[in-house]
Amino acid sequence: MKDEQELKELLRGLDGETVRTFTKVLRAMIGSQAEPGRHKDLLARMDALTASGNVTPTSMRAMLAAWRGDWEGKRIYTYDDAKARVEAEPELEAHRDIIILYDWPEGEEHWQWVCTAPVPEIVGWAEVVGEAPEEAVALGEA
Repeated sequence: MKDEQELKELLRGLDGETVRTFTKVLRAMIGSQAEPGRHKDLLARMDALTASGNVTPTSMRAMLAAWRGDWEGKRIYTYDDAKARVEAEPELEAHRDIIILYDWPEGEEHWQWVCTAPVPEIVGWAEVVGEAPEEAVALGEA
């Protein structure tokens, strides 16, 4: 989707303070549109994220994905979901760098695949890819 790709590119280039401000605006927008009780969990997550001061372009995209999924009534997988799966599976943990430590251009599709594909399929992919392509952006986690 073109708009999503443009948003991803925009968020990659923002500094932390701008992203925090954007988070507050988005939170207010979601809150104003919400029916009583709707998006309650998502709003609580956004408040916690903002309060932690750990708002990054990656965490913002995760919040936007969660909001969209909540709004559309479907599950949207995020980096945090993929990270949890990798950490829970020793076979995936062995390929952690290539699987989750890069912000892949495909973004949500990559995280969904990491969360839902069979472990041997992911391991096979990681072994074939070997290292991240130039267009993959390191997330800066070890």
